[in-house]
Amino acid sequence: MKTLNKFPPNNLEAMYDAFVQVPVAICIFKGKDYTIDFANDFYLQLIGRQADIIGTPFFESFPELVNQGLKELVDKVVEKGNPFYVHEHEIQISRNSIKKVRFFNCNYQPYRDTNGQITSTIIVLTEITELVKLRNQGLENQEKLIIDLENVKSELVLH
Repeated sequence: MKTLNKFPPNNLEAMYDAFVQVPVAICIFKGKDYTIDFANDFYLQLIGRQADIIGTPFFESFPELVNQGLKELVDKVVEKGNPFYVHEHEIQISRNSIKKVRFFNCNYQPYRDTNGQITSTIIVLTEITELVKLRNQGLENQEKLIIDLENVKSELVLH
């Protein structure tokens, strides 16, 4: 498996440009305090933050995530070296100083250097809040329809 460290410099630049422009939210942090090493534009837009979070500890930039179990989850990814995927992860996050519940599909991937040591964690996010809301609304509508049908059925039996 090739790593970024083995690519020629001209390919590294092209890969970096691709990561910046890809329409998927990507964040990479390293070290014991999870210092944000990279966050592409799509990630910054998705979470409502500016590029000044790069170089800061992740959980200092996102204090609202500490009590939601995210730190423990990332700790396990780093300690065990196993990737972790969360489907429809409900997260309360502040965007532009407004705290809202959002839903994400999240992939937490340990990044290993050429010696096999975990040096970073890569997070890839896809926001699915609107999909979850539409599905939940559809389920609510279905439940209301069932109740209405039961009521009509009851009225027909009584008459």
